[in-house]
Amino acid sequence: MKRRDLIKLLATGAVMPAASQAMSGMGPMMMGGPGGMMGARMHRTALTPVSGQPLPIPPLYEGDMKAGVRHYRLTIGEAELPLFADAITESWAVQVPGTALPFLGPTLVLNRGEQVALSWRNHLDTATTMHGHGMHVPGEADGGPHQLILPGMDWTARYRVEQPACANWYHPHRMGMTAEHVYRGLAGLLLIRDGSEEALNLPRTYGVDDIPLVVQDRVFDAAGQIHYRPTMHDVRRGWFGDVLLTNGAVSPVFTARAGLLRLRLLNGSNSEIWRFTLDDGSVMQVIAGDNGLIDRPMPVRSVMLSPGERAEVVLDLNGRAGQRLRLRVEGLIAGLRKDALRIEVGKRPAPVSQLPSSLTAPDPVPAPLAELPRRHFTLGGMMNLTINGASMDMDVINERVPQGRWEVWQVRNEGMGMMRMMGMHHNFHVHGGSFRLLARNGKAHFAPHERGLKDTVHLAPGDEATLLVRFRHAAPDSSPFMYHCHFLEHEDAGMMGQFTVA
Repeated sequence: MKRRDLIKLLATGAVMPAASQAMSGMGPMMMGGPGGMMGARMHRTALTPVSGQPLPIPPLYEGDMKAGVRHYRLTIGEAELPLFADAITESWAVQVPGTALPFLGPTLVLNRGEQVALSWRNHLDTATTMHGHGMHVPGEADGGPHQLILPGMDWTARYRVEQPACANWYHPHRMGMTAEHVYRGLAGLLLIRDGSEEALNLPRTYGVDDIPLVVQDRVFDAAGQIHYRPTMHDVRRGWFGDVLLTNGAVSPVFTARAGLLRLRLLNGSNSEIWRFTLDDGSVMQVIAGDNGLIDRPMPVRSVMLSPGERAEVVLDLNGRAGQRLRLRVEGLIAGLRKDALRIEVGKRPAPVSQLPSSLTAPDPVPAPLAELPRRHFTLGGMMNLTINGASMDMDVINERVPQGRWEVWQVRNEGMGMMRMMGMHHNFHVHGGSFRLLARNGKAHFAPHERGLKDTVHLAPGDEATLLVRFRHAAPDSSPFMYHCHFLEHEDAGMMGQFTVA
């Protein structure tokens, strides 16, 4: 049997994808949350989870340097999450051999300019993959659906780290099964460091004034187990839970030092769009988006992230010793409102007390833009979820992109015509590189965290985004890059395409 045929068999036959199981039923239409989306429904958890525990901070893993290559050895397997007083929740997690994390995985530290080898061993009884979301890598190292890791087998991503400092992340990307594999706990941060970022006076003492926050909603059954059984209605409208996890804990507490606190926010949810605010209305300073620093700190009172998007914000806790504040989230589709983090400010001073006024110089934009080649992508579909009218086919290359060429990509969420209020939210994520957002709906007005390099952009019903893209790494037919909606149920249901770079 050919490898491609084996992948197709595993993706569509050996284990039925959750998106395919969804055909078995249709749920009732219900009013959504404040985002105005009809049909979103919240799934409820009967048990009450333990809350208010210390914030779990994923351990740093810097790998081992051998013969000029930094090696990382990681395993993918089952774990146990102590979330309820009277039940142990079975979960999945990524481990460094010899450790026992209950959920998610370690934060991998990569240094710009180094050669790395990330080796993954699959201890699950089902095939999976491990994608470097936001990483600028060759197609063979992308970890997409073509790089399947069978049970008991290994897969290694080898590449040179060639992008600015940022907080990317890793997660599974198995065809038709991404949503469930992420939902069960497989995800973690890829923290890239470089000399330019380190030369700035920014909070960067990990676990002290530099904190990762992976925010996800989940639902659990009456036995305290992770519950994921979407119907077709849920596939289209999203799978929403009533338990909010931050780094795998409910409403955790972090004791901060008095000074500047850097929060690296990741929307790790399958379907929800989160708006982050502070309960006292305090200003946050945005310093970075998906793939790196923005040009200067920008004050905001809220940050909105769709699934897969990241933002880095800095809180000014100078003079706030002894005070408490809460980082709140509001789901803009299903309407969940929870504390993502409770912050207690201690008396000890933080390492950094003032932000620099400038962070990085924006990359020059090639001119004239009007003469650049353009591609058009429309996300839509009624019964089937499609891009440009086609659902994902592992045997079809949808686009062929010249390596190193600047292009403009126009990406549109078609909405649903006169029933736009019933339309679905989407976003658009590219593998293998980054883009710069030039305009949304024809206007160069967007959020501060969208000013820098990005890999994922939110598209409300009827929205159109204009993206400036260039891919520096090759991706052959055997290992193409993906573009897709990162609402994971939409991705699994076919809202994805493939492109080569040569």
